[in-house]
This record gives sequence, structure tokens and C-alpha cells, in this order.
Amino acid sequence: MTVLHLDPGVFGFMVFVAALIGAFQLIGDLVVGGPPDVADAAVWAAIVFVLCLLSVPISFLWTLKRLQRHGWVVGYFDPTATLLVHADAEGAWEMSDHHAARRGRQLARPFRQRVFRHLSDEADRHGAVIVATTLVPKLARSYEADMPGLAVVDDRRRDPIGRRLHHLRREPAPTPEKAN
Repeated sequence: MTVLHLDPGVFGFMVFVAALIGAFQLIGDLVVGGPPDVADAAVWAAIVFVLCLLSVPISFLWTLKRLQRHGWVVGYFDPTATLLVHADAEGAWEMSDHHAARRGRQLARPFRQRVFRHLSDEADRHGAVIVATTLVPKLARSYEADMPGLAVVDDRRRDPIGRRLHHLRREPAPTPEKAN
């Protein structure tokens, strides 16, 4: 996970915050009766923007540490997409941090199908439930299409800012070893 994986919305927010700090600097100059110092405002905006960018690796490391709390995290990567899998608090295998190199074009579909096939085989072998949560209905449908047995089990809950969450779940299939 690098700055290249940074969501455009987060990057835009960083630019907005930096510009806001610069604007506050200019307004402060006017409030105290001096002429607005554009160079000073630009320096403050640049400092805030750089600090925001420097926080990205720390936030990625924080996320990985959070995922490792339950003992393990596995990453799947190829040129088209990434996916992390980790144990959740109940022991289910949670798929998270799925990123496509180009969103909305189904370019990551072969990656998902390949990874999901491997992941579901391993989950069946270990008797593990697979879960995922997404905000994107189209991605929930893609997950259902690309991983047999994975289905939306709840789409009524919302996140803290009111966005609808789509919770998916796949129960382990009985394996020949477990049946005997």
C-alpha cells in the first residue's frame, strides 16, 4: 500500500485542508491590518500538505497493525488489483482493502475470480466463514458473481456518517475430509 493507493477523495481533502490553512493565513493578515502575504500563506499551505502526505504511510502501517491484531493478515496483489484478508474478532476471514488499478471497468474481475477460488478452497479446508463489507452496491454484486456462495446478508445498517453498508458472507462448504 503506497500513496498511489490513496483514494482521490482523500487526496482532494488534503489539498482542500492545505488551501484552507493558506486562506486562514491571508484572512489573519487582513484582520491584524497588514497586507495579505501570499508567499507566507503558500508556505503554510505547503507545510500542511506535506504533513498530510507524510501521514499516509503512518495511516497504512496503523491499518496493517489493526488487521494483525487477530494474528494474521494475507495480501493478494497483481498489476490490476489488491486484496487483504485477515481474521475478524469472531474468527471469520474478512476480505478488506480491495483496490482496483482502474475502478469501474471490471479489469480486476480475473484477479478476484482467481483469488476468490483460492480463498474459498482454503476457507472450506479450514471450515472458515468468509465475510466482506462494502459501501458500493456494484462491488457487492461483483463479489457475489465472482465468489460462488458469497451473498449479501445485510444491507440495512449504516456507517457512522449514514452511508449504507453491504455485508456479505460465505459459509464453508463441506469437504470430503470433514464429511467422513
